[in-house]
Amino acid sequence: MLIKEAIQERCPKCNSHIKQISPEVYGCDECKKEIDIHNDKYNSRVSSHLDITIFYERGSGEDTTNHQFCSWKCCYKFLAKLKDRKDIYFISLPELSWERDIKDKYVGDFFDCIKKED
Repeated sequence: MLIKEAIQERCPKCNSHIKQISPEVYGCDECKKEIDIHNDKYNSRVSSHLDITIFYERGSGEDTTNHQFCSWKCCYKFLAKLKDRKDIYFISLPELSWERDIKDKYVGDFFDCIKKED
């Protein structure tokens, strides 16, 4: 989710782009915590955030949507709000990671969310 638009310096005469003063800022779709979706802090195999894509039924009037989350907890909270939606065709979930040093995105965090529902 885009939290803050990028700030651009523009030419006062022609309004063309000169340089970017500050980049756009993205955040978790659930808690709004800032996340860096462009530069993964960990490594090329594991993302620093969780992405889901929601695909809707044809004719529903909805476009495919992408969402980013800072943790499995936030991802799970968001998904729980969708359980009664009848127009969702399917949801592409993030990969499960066994990288233990990645806080809140480890496979154990995913299973912790599911256990709470039992």
